[in-house]
Amino acid sequence: MSMSVKDYLMKVQSVRTNTSLKTIEAVIDFQFQEANNALHQPNINSLEISGFGKLLFNTKKAKKKWEKNVMKKEYFENELSSQELTEAKRKSIQLKLDNTIKWMEFIAPKLNE
Repeated sequence: MSMSVKDYLMKVQSVRTNTSLKTIEAVIDFQFQEANNALHQPNINSLEISGFGKLLFNTKKAKKKWEKNVMKKEYFENELSSQELTEAKRKSIQLKLDNTIKWMEFIAPKLNE
């Protein structure tokens, strides 16, 4: 079977409830979008979806990853200050730095940093 789990679940639900596939897809997308929004809240560290499972935010792992990303950020900033970089390498490092900073901005409220 080459169908994704999401597609399979939507198809089964559509047949069981005699509801259009578009409607089922809209409901599932909405549910997961709301779950994602809830997990982005700084004071929410777990989310349980009945029949699906429990999602947990592991603060200990996040703090370790935070420390690694602080070192990566410093490394990328030092690399960018070098005058010997080619333009392609400079763009690559800048993209990596931007992604690291974006992740740090996202995770900071969860860690109260």
